[in-house]
Amino acid sequence: METNIGSDLIIGGSSQIAKYMPENYHRVSGRIIPEYVFNYPWKRVYICFAEQRTALADNKRFKSEFYDVNFHKTLAVINKLTAQTIVCFSTTELWNMCHGAIDLQTPYNFKENYYTDSKLLLTNTLKERENVITLYPFNFNSRFRSENFLFGKIYNSLINNRKIEIGSTYYYREILHARYVASEAMMANSTKIIGSGRLIYVNDYIKDLYIQAKLDYNNLVVESEQSWRPNNTFWLNSTDCKYSYIDLLKDSMEDL
Repeated sequence: METNIGSDLIIGGSSQIAKYMPENYHRVSGRIIPEYVFNYPWKRVYICFAEQRTALADNKRFKSEFYDVNFHKTLAVINKLTAQTIVCFSTTELWNMCHGAIDLQTPYNFKENYYTDSKLLLTNTLKERENVITLYPFNFNSRFRSENFLFGKIYNSLINNRKIEIGSTYYYREILHARYVASEAMMANSTKIIGSGRLIYVNDYIKDLYIQAKLDYNNLVVESEQSWRPNNTFWLNSTDCKYSYIDLLKDSMEDL
């Protein structure tokens, strides 16, 4: 394989974030990483693979998968890389028991499960690495989101004019598009939380997507009795809006 010394690399090329990074970035799968990847001095490497099936994060059958991928494998890959900068993604779920604005000085406070525990273990291990930037993105979505997640179902409905059933979406949450997270990751020079600093009323956002797509929400979406909502409401501590609702809608509709 020929490559330019100092070029950028994405490990986990099929991830949502990777889909919105420049096409000239070199990409490899996070499942099987070719050995040549470890023989080149990359300028910047993005670690985009992870075990993030959070619906399984309390299931003991999947405990080893979360720790094997999110800690052991990720750390082993980082240890073998030669790169000026390695960008690794943690999660704002490490603050999911907080209520209010958070920043990097806010102590972690979260509901423990295999996903959050494995992410915390990796995050703490990488804190002293001078060439590693850790990013904590709030919830983000795109048309590449798996249908195991709420917005995977929403996008599938919007793109295919398909009827779906969802639980309650009558709550507030920080919501981003993967395009914004990718842009922030490429510009990041230090560890940071990626968020807008504003809350979105989730049901309004979903209904606006159907309006923008000229589809009838009431005909295509059945709201079931099942209710899931975050235990607490938290957001990025910022006096400025980092990512407006208009931009969120624009990026979301470009996906369609």
